Amino acid sequence: MSFMRNLTLTILLLMSLTEAFAACPPRMRGINLVPLPSGWYNGAVEMQFPTATQIAYYKSVGMNSIRLPIHWEDLQPILGNDLDARFIGHTVDFLDQAHAQGMKVLIDLHNYARYRNQLVGSPAVPASAFRDVWKRLAAALVNHPAVFAYGLMNEPHHTGGLWHTVAQSGVDGIREIDAVRPIYVDGDGWSNSQNWPKENPLPFVNDPSKKIVYEAHIYFDDDFSGRYKTPLGDADVAARATQRLQPFLSWLTTHGQRGAIGETGVPQDDPRWLAALTKFLDMTDAACVDWFMWAGGGWRESYELSLEPINGKDRPQIKLLRSRL
Repeated sequence: MSFMRNLTLTILLLMSLTEAFAACPPRMRGINLVPLPSGWYNGAVEMQFPTATQIAYYKSVGMNSIRLPIHWEDLQPILGNDLDARFIGHTVDFLDQAHAQGMKVLIDLHNYARYRNQLVGSPAVPASAFRDVWKRLAAALVNHPAVFAYGLMNEPHHTGGLWHTVAQSGVDGIREIDAVRPIYVDGDGWSNSQNWPKENPLPFVNDPSKKIVYEAHIYFDDDFSGRYKTPLGDADVAARATQRLQPFLSWLTTHGQRGAIGETGVPQDDPRWLAALTKFLDMTDAACVDWFMWAGGGWRESYELSLEPINGKDRPQIKLLRSRL
C-alpha cells in the first residue's frame, strides 16, 4: 500500500513538473549585440558587426541568446527593392559565428515604426512595404540554424494607432515563408512596460502558428529613457522596478500571452542601481519571461549602459548576472 501511494505521489509530481515545463519553456537570457556605427548604411561606411570574441564573452557569462538590432534602411536601401546583398552577407557571417558557439539569435528590425523618418502605415511607407521587407528577410534567413526568432519592430511610438494595424502585415510576411519560428512583437508607446496596458489595451496580432511573444522594454531612470542623466538620489529603485514591470506582467497573465523584455539595463556609476536589476531578475524568473540586456558591441568605454569588459574585467552588472545564470 505504501509502495502504491509513493508511486502515485511520484507520478503526480512528474505530471506537475511536466505541466510546469510546458507552461514555462526554456527561457532566453540574452544580450543586445549592436552593429556599430549605428545609422543608415550608404555604402561609404561599413558597419562593424559584433565579433566572435564578443559572442564568446556573453556566452561565458551564461547567456544563451543574442538580440541583433538592424536598421531597415541598411537592410533595404530602396523601399520594396531587393535586400542589400553586402549587408545580408555581414548578417549571415555574424549568424555563422553565433551558431559555432551555440548562441541563438533574434533578428530585430530597429526602426521605431519608421523608414527614413516616415511612419510605417503612412502613404510613404504602406503596410505592404512592411510585409515585403519581412517576407524578403525571412526568406534570406529561414534556413539558418542560429536564427530562433524575428523581432518585428523596435519601440514603435507616436503612431496614432497605426502600429496596431500595420504590425499584422509584418507577421503575415514572415508566415508566408516561415511557420515555425516565434515572432516578438513590440508595443506602441516605446514598448514601455509600465505604460503597456494603456498604450496596448489588447493583443493586436494574429498568428496561425500561435508563436507570438509580446516584447516590452524597461529602464529605471526618471524619464524611462535609459539615458540615466539624473543622479539616483534617494529613490527606492527596487520598488520602482516592481512598479514599472508589473503592469506588463499582469497584462500577459490577463490575456494569456507569452512575453519578453527586449531591452533593460542599469549604469555602473552607482551600485544602488543593481537593486533594480536584482528585482527585475527575480520577477522575470518567476513570470517565465525572456530578457535581453542592453547592450554589448563596439560602444565607447564610457557609454553608461555598455556591458563590455574593461581591461578584461567584468563590469558590476555582469558580475550580478554571472551569479544568476
